[in-house]
Amino acid sequence: MNNKFNLKKFFNLFILYYKQFRIISLSILILPLLNFISSLFKLKKKIKIKNYQNKIKTINLNADNYVTHFRSNLFFLKEKEVRFFIDKYLDNNSIFFDIGANIGIFSLYSAITKNAYVYCFEPEYSNLSLLKENIINSSLTSKIFPYSLAVGNKQAITNLHVADFTPGAAVSSISDKKIDKTHEGFDVIWKEGVMEVTLDFVCESLNLVPEMIKIDTDGNEKNVLLGAENTLKNDKLKFIIMEKPSNKEKLDFCYNFLKINNFNEVEISDKRNSFWLKNYD
Repeated sequence: MNNKFNLKKFFNLFILYYKQFRIISLSILILPLLNFISSLFKLKKKIKIKNYQNKIKTINLNADNYVTHFRSNLFFLKEKEVRFFIDKYLDNNSIFFDIGANIGIFSLYSAITKNAYVYCFEPEYSNLSLLKENIINSSLTSKIFPYSLAVGNKQAITNLHVADFTPGAAVSSISDKKIDKTHEGFDVIWKEGVMEVTLDFVCESLNLVPEMIKIDTDGNEKNVLLGAENTLKNDKLKFIIMEKPSNKEKLDFCYNFLKINNFNEVEISDKRNSFWLKNYD
């Protein structure tokens, strides 16, 4: 992930692998150089952003397919109401949970602009790889902690049903049943095994509660909330950003469930996201 050609590092690795496998080939000798050359042509997007100290920070995003290119080029435009909410309500140095983090756009934003400690959850393998790469390339390994977990309403091995193989794509669905359509109505073309955990289990295991949670799970928001009853009751949790499920029954459930748990909707928008503030009265 570092574009610098480090001859000393390559030599040490070569000696290590030679001792282990006792094999020398031309391809092994030229592989580091070929990787370095190919990295020069790998499409990346550099984004300048002011951090919590009003200093310019550079984010380095992988943008080598149409989905990641789209996400990186629309960094400041797509779902900008989410950024505005983070700007207004998230305290500096607080804890932020990004559930359904994808490649980490809002994780990166929160870590930089608010110096937040970000715990992000992304179950899809290729998205998780890009998320990891973006964190490392943006020098945020001490602020953002990725977990290869699906957050839902139980602890179990289950399946993630995928509608698009493209790294960075969304609209996947978690289900332990055979399904032909994702929760958002897209055709399933692949499934892969993942571990599902509840938010209550996560908070208990990590011994922490976030100040703000973003939930963007492509129709699984109801199950995320069902698995977060104790977390929702904790006064440390003040704010929730939730993508609205397209299914009206699920949407009504989520709204009622949040209200029952003493959250009020604020900054009502006709866009896809809803914003919630805990009522302490």
